[in-house]
Amino acid sequence: MVKVTDSINVIVRENLIYSLMINSGLANYTSLARKIQNQVEFVTGKKVKINTIVKTLTSYRSKEVDSNAIEILKKSNLSVEYKYTEGYFDSMKEVGDNAMLVVREAGRYKCIMKSDDTNDLAMIRIILPSESAGEPGITLLLTEYLNIFGIDVKNIYRLDTEIWLIVNVDQAGQITDRISKLLYSSEM
Repeated sequence: MVKVTDSINVIVRENLIYSLMINSGLANYTSLARKIQNQVEFVTGKKVKINTIVKTLTSYRSKEVDSNAIEILKKSNLSVEYKYTEGYFDSMKEVGDNAMLVVREAGRYKCIMKSDDTNDLAMIRIILPSESAGEPGITLLLTEYLNIFGIDVKNIYRLDTEIWLIVNVDQAGQITDRISKLLYSSEM
């Protein structure tokens, strides 16, 4: 039978974002415990209390975290732009010059575009260093990191050395704060 502490250590060690969160001191242990509770119970074959998982998580320190994606993010620039909106068009001819991104979806064209009239969306832009063009896992790391805090991003796009997060305006500040802690915190 597998011990609870061993199962938690394996689960955390095998998930880069969990290791990163705990080692940086940014982890919400109760939230993380709820996320992994089912996995721990499956591995151990018995019911495990949240408090037991939290106690084990607070004493966890990984020996090594694969930090290539983190190092790339630390060399990146972060900016936020407001006054974006989403539009749907039947043909490309209808798409205006203010479109930043056009995606074909179910026979229609979905556009993220600048707007002087509405302020529905914000674009959080991360400019990666040029050497990171083919580096996998960066977008996944960002998505998992934000998910830990219960933040869902409306859309995320990776364009060579840029990552665009399209978010509702009311979430932009919170998301930017979380990402800036990941990118620029000396503890990471």
